[in-house]
Amino acid sequence: MNIFDSVREKIDNFVSQKGKLAAIVIALLVDFFILGVAVMICTPSQKSKKRKPLPDLSTQFTPNQEFEKPEEGSLIEDYYFSRVAKDKWSEEEKDEYFEIPSNKKFQELKDSNNRLVQEILEDTP
Repeated sequence: MNIFDSVREKIDNFVSQKGKLAAIVIALLVDFFILGVAVMICTPSQKSKKRKPLPDLSTQFTPNQEFEKPEEGSLIEDYYFSRVAKDKWSEEEKDEYFEIPSNKKFQELKDSNNRLVQEILEDTP
């Protein structure tokens, strides 16, 4: 019983010395308890959900109508799955898509690569 008496004495000393802090801690604990009870009450339990029974998979599927083919030519004219890529860009494509990197961009790339290399080397034995 000495352990319980010493714990009780320490709690009494703490409450008598720091009453406001003790009241705040107790109020927070009570609030968390009430909030937890409210959450448990408000959330539906898994047992209350009704599940649909699974269909019987042992029966064979038999369609009651003919299958319809999709319409031909539904792809957009400018895009085909078998489009062949060009070997070279045209001048217009080059002007539109290609950007000559500046020295600042090269330096940023170099710095980011150096950081990656440094991270990798830090982890090596």
